[in-house]
Formats: sequence, structure tokens, C-alpha cells
Amino acid sequence: GTTVYAVGYAPSDRLTVSDDYKQLALSLTISAGTVDVLASQTEEGNKNSPFSNKSPLEFKHLLTKVTFYAKRDKKMQSSKLVHDVKVTLSKSYLINKWEYNKETYVAAGAQETIENDLTLHVPDQYTIGTCYLNMPANNNGQLSFNLEATMTPVGSTDNIKTNYGEMNVQLLEANNQTPVSIAQAGEAYEVVINFTQDSFTLTGVKAPWKAGGLITVPINPTKQ
Repeated sequence: GTTVYAVGYAPSDRLTVSDDYKQLALSLTISAGTVDVLASQTEEGNKNSPFSNKSPLEFKHLLTKVTFYAKRDKKMQSSKLVHDVKVTLSKSYLINKWEYNKETYVAAGAQETIENDLTLHVPDQYTIGTCYLNMPANNNGQLSFNLEATMTPVGSTDNIKTNYGEMNVQLLEANNQTPVSIAQAGEAYEVVINFTQDSFTLTGVKAPWKAGGLITVPINPTKQ
């Protein structure tokens, strides 16, 4: 008649768990902001109420996914090349510990020290990179990051490196018009940096979670 509790977390190969299963932490070799961390609700079962009668574990994303893209305006095709685009996100967006609250895992009140900001950099591709952020509670749908890029005039070998400093983008709903009031865990956004001749534009729009949306797993205590 003993009651057994079941709760899940993922990915198990990038997280460590305390002996009492009440705390999760990123493995020491994993950088904060680079892993999609998920957790399920808690289900309980016993002899009189077996897990076979319970709902499957439903895993939800504990962080907000943001993918950055760089584009070059068509008018630049004959004049300038854009490469080495770097996006750096403050460590204030990064966490590495979660704690159990009797229902699921949530961001821990006390985090391990994170030494460095997170930089996304792919030298010559349209996709700069993807990160997983712990958005502030009152973020007003806004995201800040530092932007760097290198411009090269067509036909020249002169590279002009520019640090544009801190950028702020207002995230938009999927209709690309309505401002997001609060960006939340489980949501995904695509931020596009469109470089023009002398400047750039920023857009950040809510998008479907293209890989690893909602995941459900049936509870099977007898499976090894």
C-alpha cells in the first residue's frame, strides 16, 4: 500500500541529480544556456491506484528558446559582405540549477556561480545559434544582447569589425505585430538581424518549437 511518486527530467546525460532527487544541476562540462532542460509533472501510485490508471508524464520546457539569424539586405549584395556575427547574452539570463517543489522542477532560488556570458558565433552561416534562457519574471517581452559583426567591401580584403553594443528587441507574437507582454518558459522565438548598408533592423517573433515540442512518456514501473 506504499505510495510511490514518479517525476521525470531530461536530458539525463547532461544533468546531475542529488541523492534525494530534489535538485538538478547541469553537468560541469555543460555551459548554461546551451541545453533544453525539461521536466514532467508528478504522478503518484500505489497498489490500489496503479500507475497504469494515471496520466503519462508530460514533459515541458523549463526555459525559453531563442534562435538568432543574420541576413544581408539585397541592396548590399554588390557592395558589402557580412560575416563573423556574434551575439552575446548576459549571464543574468543563464541558470544551472533546478529544485523540486512537490509538483515538478523549477529554477532553484540559489544558483551555482556562472562565470561567463554566453556567446553564439557561427562565422559564415545564416543561423548564428540557439540558446535556452531563463527570462526575468517581469521581462515585458524584451530581450537584450550584445552584437558584433565584420563587414568586408566586395572585392576588398579589408575587414571592418564593429561592436554595436547592447541591443534591445521587443519580441512579437506569431502574427508579427502584437508585442509579447511576458516571454515565458516553453516558448520559442526567432530573432533576425537584417544588416543594411549603414545599419540593421531587428525582429523577434514567436515561432513553433521545431524540435522537441511537448513530450509524453507512459509510466511503467516494471520496465528495466
